[in-house]
Order: sequence, then structure tokens, then C-alpha cells
Amino acid sequence: VLTYVPSISLGVFDNLPSNVTIKIYTVSGTLVTQMQSGASNGRMQWDVRNDAGRDVASGRYLAVVSSPGMTDVVRWLAIIR
Repeated sequence: VLTYVPSISLGVFDNLPSNVTIKIYTVSGTLVTQMQSGASNGRMQWDVRNDAGRDVASGRYLAVVSSPGMTDVVRWLAIIR
């Protein structure tokens, strides 16, 4: 689950396994950013920026959540600025 807080431009993923990778893609399949955590407390924050450090535009994105030994989870995200 991603909670987006527009006033501080922060996305928070909750209920994650301890070893997780999250990849964010545009709807056209371009990788926006990738985040990894080897010791997640079940949460991971995304600053809603791409790998170049720029704010992502409003729109729909795909999040792919991967963890060893588990099936990947794919979710739609909407960023509204």
C-alpha cells in the first residue's frame, strides 16, 4: 500500500517484507526509480522523484514490489500534484 502525502511530496509503502526491491515504472514501461531495503521495518519511503532527482509528473505509474521467495506484486499508483 502506498500513501502519498502531497504537502511534503512523500510516498510511504507499508506492510513490506524484510528484504524488498520496489521499482516504479511509467505506463509506457520506462523505469522511473528503484529502491531497495535489506532490513525493512515493513515501511519504505519514496520522495516521489526519479533517479535523476527530479519530481515525477502527475499521472499513473506502476510499482513492482519484489522479494526473494515471493511472487512479485504489481500495483497502480496515481500521483496528483
